[in-house]
Amino acid sequence: MPQKGFHIINASAGSGKTYTLVFQYLEQLLASPKKDNYQNMLAMTFTNKAVNEMKERILTSLSGLARGEPSPMKQDLIRVLAITEEEIQWRAALKMQSLLHNFGAFNITTLDSFTHGLVRTFAFDLGLSHSFEVVVDSKSFIREVVDRVIDRVGVSSSLTQLLTQFSLRKIADEKSWDVSYNLNEFAPLLLNENNRTPLQDLQQISLETFEKDRKELNRLQEKLVDTIQSISHKTLKRIAAVGLIKDDFPQGLLINHFERLVALKSRETKSIKTYFNNKLKEKLQYGEGLYKKNLALDKERQFLALLPELQESYELTRKLTHQYFYIQNLKKQWVPLSLLGVLGKQLETEQQDQNRRLLSRFNDRIASLVQDQPIPFIYERLGVRYHHFFIDEFQDTSVLQWKNLVPLVGNAIESDPNHSLVLVGDPKQAIYRWRGGDVQQFFNLLDQEHDFSVAPNFSHLETNYRSYDQLVAFNNHFFAFAAKSLENPQHEKMFSTTVFQKPNQKKGGTVAIHQIASARTIDERGVLYGEKVIALVTQLRLDGYSWKDIVILVRKKSEARLLVEQLQAKSIPALSSDSLLLGQAEQVQALIQFLRLRCYPKDQQAMKIILDRYWDQRDSSTAYHNFVYTHLQPNAEAFFDKLNRDYTLAFDWGIMCSLSVYESLEYCLQKFDFLFQGDVYLQRFLEVVFSFSKLHSTHPIDFLAYWEREEEQLNVQLPESSEAIQIMTVHKSKGLQFEVVIYPFLEDTLQPSSYEQVWYPINGLGGVQTPWARLSYSDSLAEYSPEGKQLMEYTKNAAALDALNLLYVGCTRAVAQLHLITRQRTSVPSHPTYDTLLSGFVKQQLKSEELQETFYWSNSQVLPPESIQKEGLLLAEMRNGIQWRSRLLTQRRFDSAARDFGILIHHLLGKIKTPDQLGWQVMEAIREGRLGSEDQEAIEKLLQELMVHPLLKKAFEPEAELWIERDIILPNREIIRPDRVVIEDHRALIMDFKTGHPQDKDAEQIRAYGAVIQAMGHPIEALYLVYTNPKVIVESIDPIL
Repeated sequence: MPQKGFHIINASAGSGKTYTLVFQYLEQLLASPKKDNYQNMLAMTFTNKAVNEMKERILTSLSGLARGEPSPMKQDLIRVLAITEEEIQWRAALKMQSLLHNFGAFNITTLDSFTHGLVRTFAFDLGLSHSFEVVVDSKSFIREVVDRVIDRVGVSSSLTQLLTQFSLRKIADEKSWDVSYNLNEFAPLLLNENNRTPLQDLQQISLETFEKDRKELNRLQEKLVDTIQSISHKTLKRIAAVGLIKDDFPQGLLINHFERLVALKSRETKSIKTYFNNKLKEKLQYGEGLYKKNLALDKERQFLALLPELQESYELTRKLTHQYFYIQNLKKQWVPLSLLGVLGKQLETEQQDQNRRLLSRFNDRIASLVQDQPIPFIYERLGVRYHHFFIDEFQDTSVLQWKNLVPLVGNAIESDPNHSLVLVGDPKQAIYRWRGGDVQQFFNLLDQEHDFSVAPNFSHLETNYRSYDQLVAFNNHFFAFAAKSLENPQHEKMFSTTVFQKPNQKKGGTVAIHQIASARTIDERGVLYGEKVIALVTQLRLDGYSWKDIVILVRKKSEARLLVEQLQAKSIPALSSDSLLLGQAEQVQALIQFLRLRCYPKDQQAMKIILDRYWDQRDSSTAYHNFVYTHLQPNAEAFFDKLNRDYTLAFDWGIMCSLSVYESLEYCLQKFDFLFQGDVYLQRFLEVVFSFSKLHSTHPIDFLAYWEREEEQLNVQLPESSEAIQIMTVHKSKGLQFEVVIYPFLEDTLQPSSYEQVWYPINGLGGVQTPWARLSYSDSLAEYSPEGKQLMEYTKNAAALDALNLLYVGCTRAVAQLHLITRQRTSVPSHPTYDTLLSGFVKQQLKSEELQETFYWSNSQVLPPESIQKEGLLLAEMRNGIQWRSRLLTQRRFDSAARDFGILIHHLLGKIKTPDQLGWQVMEAIREGRLGSEDQEAIEKLLQELMVHPLLKKAFEPEAELWIERDIILPNREIIRPDRVVIEDHRALIMDFKTGHPQDKDAEQIRAYGAVIQAMGHPIEALYLVYTNPKVIVESIDPIL
């Protein structure tokens, strides 16, 4: 029989969570012969990708069962349901047919989509129009809100004064004074559920109250200064009264301390550490080391009699000084705090006026409804009653999301013992606290704290089916060791009791911890990590791994960008989210310039970018500077007329300007053959243009404004078969697995960052009415109040768990090899960091304080997957061109096929330094649309023949000093550019690549190159003209005419 009631499944990484969830779903689905019982089942997860994957897995499994295909799941279902094989096949076929005819009732959805459905159903009850528009793009909507607030400058005097103060504060902090930029930077706080309660309270506070409270803060601070100075003055007088002077104290410590407090207001001090970060407290506490050893006996007696009073003065001023800096920190954040209230009110106004509702705010809206309405009534309005609930990734569920589900779920499982709830998750993989996820809910359930009358059953998926056994063993031992760094007992217990997994049948695997030298600068740090990564991936390639088998995990996008640059500089294919941005593609950049010229016809920078692209693809035989100088014109019409005359084009500027955005870009593609239509970035860009034109505007200036806002968000999605190393953040990698994982930059602290801000309740602070402040995290929070101490401990413990969870997620993605790269510390930090945890673990394993450059937990090599033999798939699969254009527009014509071939050969030889780079560069040419996959074999064969030619192979050796298409500026400012020059012992071997038949001018050109290079001090060893169409012919040219 299928499981009933309330079930919690704790699923560690790689333990078959998705299989288990699909099995649980099919178990309930097939338990009944009723064909449409899936309508009473609701499965929820977090992303559309996860939804689609679950649907696919369920339908694939159901289809296999309906066809009678054997599988382990089938046998398990037969055993659990206690029905025959024929019966399960019949039920599966029946339900499959019903599902396909009523797919909309297949209730597998995201939590946000389910909440949206509730809001739609109860729109009238919530005071909403039934026709409201759901806003998914919250960033654009927030920008509109910010714009409306700025529009009120000069109208509202209080708001104008507030924004002026805000800008002045930014200028004082040496930051941008751009109000719009700064407001857009912190306005997204309005959308984060973590900020819900404080923001609701702040919206009730008027600007006048904020200003009144600001003045009250100033008054309180002045009063504190007076009190601290008064106590300090009194203390100094008492010290002097007993005849003690500064020289009686070591380094004048005691008197200097109180003198600094007397000057508190006049000193430009940002931290309380300036006053109390010394050993005075300890010395006062124990009464030792306060005065010099040779102090006169009578003075010593006088001082000891005064000591209790000094201790009291020190402690009192310490508390008051903490209050002083507490108010100081409040004042720094007061203007942004005031503006959050303004922005929050404006956000509500904009939603109401535009009849648009932010998807991210739906949980707020539905909370009161679910709590106040009878559950049967809600089910009646929904038109369906759910009996079985399945919730995935429960550790990342927010408080409101779970609170809104509790009444619906509780009604189901408490009203009928045959109904069920299945929660699946893993507290060790809770890495979304920053966007509202609350892992404490999972801890509460594990401790039997819940809102249902039905007690939960617990199960723990113990076996890791993903990784080889040595990787499982490493993670078991390392995270049991690392968990001891967690100060919260509940967090430490969770890790230490759930981290151990049983291995599967896959034996072996490699786990290595690499330590690099500590860097002196940020730039040096990047270079050192990059060099180690390059060395590792190069060796992995030699070991037989495909590039796509390797994934590099990072915490920050800046680290990903750095590694992409370094890998690509070595001609190693690497992709990150940034490298897939549309704005990074040269073709897209060129098309954007056509639109810029249409809006700003005198924009010569746009002209130059188009000329750069044209020269690189179609006319690189002409000296670059001469080409640009000749073709730059005062306006767009003259610019394109010049190109038409010089290159026999047929581009009509007037026609282009008469078309819509999308049609004008199609026209440019038709007329300019240097824009390759097969490029995947170009196709995606055209999709974006088409979508914008359809939904918003067909005017180019509107699209350019949209592009400037969204350029950093628009990218292409490449297939998983793309032959390149992937570089991604750990957050992006969650739920995925890879053959080889390299995880560099492991040196972050487990402590909260000073940039992290917390909501601090303002209680009993004079006449201040504002209920909340937003303060930067620091240990000083504990000194402000008992609530501050509690907040500090919570934030510190939560950040430590976040950091360790993030490391756990990163370390459990690998199947066969895991390489962790950290640094050698020159000093021990006061708080745990990734590198101290790793080095501590290594020392424990080695039973030695001596660290190795590389520590191998295991180096048992396993055979790489067969994917390296399938390089024919690669990025070339994305190239399908834009075939339909030929039906609408005139098919473009090429002047000469041989000319295009020659340009391609020039392009590839300009990119290839050594023979091992050939395959990748050819694949890049296919991806960019320069080369058809059908011509790949012929091109590779031709270039391989060229690179091993006895006269030419020296130019492709790794150690060769090369000039590849390097500009040489002559005294008359003319520029020459030899294709390839090899410098060896100061002598030069010069090559020039040609297509077609030999001509006299070819020899004249290379002799001219030789004369120039010889004049530069490099005697000529040889001059070679290399003809590449249809086969390689090398002609040696005598340097002497």
